[in-house]
Amino acid sequence: MLLQKFQYDGAVQDNVFNQTTKQNSSELELQVQKLKKTIEERDKFFSIVSHDLKSPFASFLGFIRMMVEDIESFTKEELQIALEDMLDSVENQYKLLENILQWSMLQRQSNTFELQPHSLSQILDHSIQMIRIMAEQKNISVDNDTSSELLVFTDHNLLSTVVRNLLMNSIKFTPEYGLIHLYADYSEGNTKIAIRDNGIGMDGLTLKNIFAMNKRSRGVGTNGEKGTGIGLIMCKDFVQKLGGKIWAESEPRKGAAFYIVLPGKRESVQS
Repeated sequence: MLLQKFQYDGAVQDNVFNQTTKQNSSELELQVQKLKKTIEERDKFFSIVSHDLKSPFASFLGFIRMMVEDIESFTKEELQIALEDMLDSVENQYKLLENILQWSMLQRQSNTFELQPHSLSQILDHSIQMIRIMAEQKNISVDNDTSSELLVFTDHNLLSTVVRNLLMNSIKFTPEYGLIHLYADYSEGNTKIAIRDNGIGMDGLTLKNIFAMNKRSRGVGTNGEKGTGIGLIMCKDFVQKLGGKIWAESEPRKGAAFYIVLPGKRESVQS
């Protein structure tokens, strides 16, 4: 009986060991696949960025070379139009570089940001202030209907960057005299932030791919504005690092709504 008992226990231990080994192997394989995907997406990101930076500067060099070699052949009106186009392109490239620097800084210092209590209304107001001139240029009203008592645990700079990029996207696709509305509430352990506009909206395919690295959208805004194509991708990355999730809802000609959900207990700002 003792021999049988020993043999039985040995078989059980072997079985447990094999199951543990298989589980560890599966977990390791899953981590390897995630790492491969991360590396592929990062390589794709830098490939896209390098192309986006190279093309405009090649055009700048060509145009400047023409002006240097034959400036007399340009009329004042032609020079004015060309310089305005160049200014628009430079501003767009500046936005791209700004997003790249913020994104790369987070990648290098992914463990240095801290989740601290902040007034959500103040973060949203700060983000609105940052894009105020852009909104005024199209006479777009941006209002924040978030309670001043709502406290959110987050990284101020990270969340502000996300909101600012979403607001810039809404301004881009909202016609003159449009409206962008921000509000937030707390429910079931999460804080939900909404940014809604009454712009041109998106079709189903565009909506499906707006956060995809390999299918980024670079649609032209209602006043011909151009985008970098990486703002929304960066927003998704930042929100995930904050432990939250982001998605959008939209229909053509019915505006768009972006939602951010951040985990955290409910608290209020102390007066």
